[in-house]
Amino acid sequence: MIDDLLIRLESRAHERRLLAYPGKFASIASEDDFMVRLKSLEADGALFVKRARVDGVDMVVSIRPGDIAKLYAYRGRTSSRTLSLEAVDTIRALPELPPNAEWVLELVEHAWSRNVAWSGLKPGDTKTLAAALSLAKALNGLRGQAGDLVSVDYRTFSRRSCGDSKVLERRIRLVVELLNRLYPAPVGDGSLDDVDVLAELGVVKFPQPLLVSGTLSLDGVALPSVPFIGLPTEQSFRLGVTHPSYVLLVENFSSFIRHCREVNDESDALVVYAGGFPARAILRSILSLVVQTDCPIYHWGDVDQGGLRIFAYLEAALQRVGRNLVPHLMTAELLVHRGRPANRPMPAMPRAVSKSALSALWSSMLNLPSPLELEQEELDPISPLVER
Repeated sequence: MIDDLLIRLESRAHERRLLAYPGKFASIASEDDFMVRLKSLEADGALFVKRARVDGVDMVVSIRPGDIAKLYAYRGRTSSRTLSLEAVDTIRALPELPPNAEWVLELVEHAWSRNVAWSGLKPGDTKTLAAALSLAKALNGLRGQAGDLVSVDYRTFSRRSCGDSKVLERRIRLVVELLNRLYPAPVGDGSLDDVDVLAELGVVKFPQPLLVSGTLSLDGVALPSVPFIGLPTEQSFRLGVTHPSYVLLVENFSSFIRHCREVNDESDALVVYAGGFPARAILRSILSLVVQTDCPIYHWGDVDQGGLRIFAYLEAALQRVGRNLVPHLMTAELLVHRGRPANRPMPAMPRAVSKSALSALWSSMLNLPSPLELEQEELDPISPLVER
């Protein structure tokens, strides 16, 4: 009973006065033992007991906490407030914390003092918190790296940054939360998913090779005609492109394969697999290829929140090298006719998307009677140059 009172007291979940009520006892002996200890704690001021006389018998009506310190001592417990303070103080003692770390640690301490997890971090788990702080700091360091940084996988990055290869993939939400709070990005609207934040910085679950279809050369030597080729992203500078009629960036793998085999069978276009939200190395490879062309550049992706944000990200990157991006098979008409109910509504349009070529589509999706989404695999591949 006392443990339950202390837990409720620590959680602060009940605004009304904390009360306990005697229940049924297994035997008269157990009830007598309970009453003896109750009277002892009452006499000591640890508990306040309300009684009433019923049918000539004194009955316990309710019990509420008195001296909380005595209740903790009786149960041999330490308060969650004390435990949280001691735990977070070990983090405060770590070297080279960022200047604004204190307010974040206060949030953690406040949650832990109520026996509540913070961003999925259970009370007292200082080992994971310290590792996540190291990972957030290392991720922030990537922002200042050169744009040709090769992608690194989660486990290698995690091992190098905090000595534990599995922390990052287990605690992505926590790490990105700390990154955003402790090292806010100078630009951006905070609309990226956690995995996409890592990918933008070049940290991916598995380093993805560059997959590309077209009339290509390697070190000036023409490559044979095949549906597509793959090579490490750090070698993409060796690729040459021969006068494609269009460039198509494709979000999903199956649609990329189908377009290569069913539409680009004569290799007259340059088709690149973006792999969802493209990692930094993939984006660098895309830019190194498109600057060799003077044809229209299209993107084909899912018509949903994630797909539109991927388009906007690629669009902004291409604009920095003086090229425009055009949506392919990403229209409100196709969404209405071929789409399916979405699990979540579209959020308000991010500022970064307001001038995008897809801003009208985003607005249309906001105004639908019920949210819809369209996975690109629902559509058969078609050349962007074919009049629809």
